[in-house]
Amino acid sequence: MMKLYNNPQSRGLTLLPLLKELQIEDQIEQVEVSYEYMHQAEYLQINPIGKVPCLVDQEIVISEMAAIFIYLADKYSDKGLAPALDEPKRGAYLKWI
Repeated sequence: MMKLYNNPQSRGLTLLPLLKELQIEDQIEQVEVSYEYMHQAEYLQINPIGKVPCLVDQEIVISEMAAIFIYLADKYSDKGLAPALDEPKRGAYLKWI
């Protein structure tokens, strides 16, 4: 199960509609991270930048909003939210994301 480290007052909440669109809400454990906890050693081992959101999928750690969007859209490519890696539209997609 993937873990999404987030804070209710962060921009990471914009990921929630994506999770719903991909129909993967039940595949992601959401972990609320307080601002104080973000800079403690335990969380810094997960995300050395000390920010949220941060998505952990087994050994893969993604810590920026756009990167998380791209990762999930690619991981669930069958949902059709992102152009394939070899599609000409991929460049424009990456530019605007």
